Amino acid sequence: MTNVLKENGGSGTPLLVLPTAEQQIVVTNKISSFTSLRSSKRPTSSMKRMKTSDISNQRESDDNLHHERNTLVVLGCLAEKLVGPNSASMLDTIALEYLVDRIHLGIHGYHELKSFDFDDRNVSSKYSSVLKIILFALIALEKFSHTSESKHILLQSLTVANNEQSKMNVLEYYESWALSNNCLKRQIGFYAQWLLDNVFILDYRRPSYETIDHQYINVMLNDKDVSEYLKIGPDGLEARSDSVSFESVRCTFNVNSGVWYYEVLVITDGVMQIGWATKKSKFMNHEGYGIGDDQYSIAYDGCRNLIWFGAKSVRHTNPPWKPGDIVGKIF
Repeated sequence: MTNVLKENGGSGTPLLVLPTAEQQIVVTNKISSFTSLRSSKRPTSSMKRMKTSDISNQRESDDNLHHERNTLVVLGCLAEKLVGPNSASMLDTIALEYLVDRIHLGIHGYHELKSFDFDDRNVSSKYSSVLKIILFALIALEKFSHTSESKHILLQSLTVANNEQSKMNVLEYYESWALSNNCLKRQIGFYAQWLLDNVFILDYRRPSYETIDHQYINVMLNDKDVSEYLKIGPDGLEARSDSVSFESVRCTFNVNSGVWYYEVLVITDGVMQIGWATKKSKFMNHEGYGIGDDQYSIAYDGCRNLIWFGAKSVRHTNPPWKPGDIVGKIF
């Protein structure tokens, strides 16, 4: 039997972490006074743009978050459905300015918010709407980056300069959040790191998997035994799905006898099935079949409070999982 994960995608969808033997730490990196290098020739938006000075006035309004989220979701859907020249042509419109402004929001607005009563460890903080907007913007960014033309335009727009006039990609700023104790910041850090490793390749930057110390990692998620749309972190212990299909992955270590136990740290509270499966269990992501959907696997669902086996479920009485929860599986 092998420990496995099945995730349902979509915006704000589940992220799974299998911790190493070492204690996890929070890495922070402050970068001061950024100036955007984006072209000033692009026409000014008629759409309402989020200014740093407006953040304090809007931070208590959920309506603003819903508006921003829905707009970014629509832009991402259009980019995905119209992939190719049509998608690239959208970047000649105000859509590019709107998208990149939301990504830059983390630099120009996040530290200003922290001057208020900001609880960086509280994922339910009313100021977390800023982080959610950044996350949705990164998801939309990936949808636009499927062509080389679009990727080149976006790479230029994401370039910033600091006081010493040296250039860097804004995603490098967010990459330092990948081990944050704040679950929203951790999602942003994971996504930024994944984009830098797989989409926006920088000549001067080493891939994350080359900088990871694997000495204390005995087992990881198997990138050769995974469905097509699942994102796996550079240490092989973290996975994320932003697809509408059910994505699954098995780990690299199987067991045949004895008693085994592992833990996962849940970063989001969405639909996800975590459990055990044999090699005969099939991943059919487009049909919605994964862990717990056949007689060769069993899964725990902490979102819908169900235990799955053979595509049938029984209810359990544990409370629904939430970001930051640790879930244990014994076999």
